[in-house]
Amino acid sequence: MTNENKAIEAAPKPQHPAVAVKHWLNQRSDALAEWCSESVDPLTLIRVGSRLVAKEAKFQNPKTWPSLYMALITAAQLGLEPDGPRGEAYLIPYWDKDAGCELVQLMPGYRGIMRLVTNSPDVKSIRSQVVYEGDEFSMDLMDPDDPARNYHRVSVGAERGKAVGVYSRVTYADGSHDCEFANWSEVDKARSSSKGKSPAWEKWPEQMA
Repeated sequence: MTNENKAIEAAPKPQHPAVAVKHWLNQRSDALAEWCSESVDPLTLIRVGSRLVAKEAKFQNPKTWPSLYMALITAAQLGLEPDGPRGEAYLIPYWDKDAGCELVQLMPGYRGIMRLVTNSPDVKSIRSQVVYEGDEFSMDLMDPDDPARNYHRVSVGAERGKAVGVYSRVTYADGSHDCEFANWSEVDKARSSSKGKSPAWEKWPEQMA
């Protein structure tokens, strides 16, 4: 065997970006743990980050990893698990012209926002639903405590049609209510203002609404 062939065999094999980022994040695990609430495991966050880098080419540039790390810290602070089965939050890539690469931001999902809201002792419950053309729906924003004026009924088996709006209804600890409603045109406006092409909006538009 020639010296050249020996040198080739002895040269370290390049790591897959997912392996490299896992090592990079593990070096920062102690700092990440300091930000974690009781409901979030720093090792879970590291696995989430590594899995995303393995699946998405947009995350494989090492210049992207500091923003990924900061997004994981935000998730740790909020106590939300990103990209998990509960849909509490999503790690969204977007192109940053100044950085010259994709950056990552944490976008809480509606279940994550509801979880944060219900953590308050002042809030008893929160409901959020999409309204469709075929639904029976009424909301009085000036008198949200009147059940005769605030209702959402769905006929089982009936064709509900296309989405026309979305609302939330909060019940406070004292029994009072608060309501918000948005037409679907307002939802589209919010969607168009999001950074980059959000996979969450593409895959789960109604949940994002």
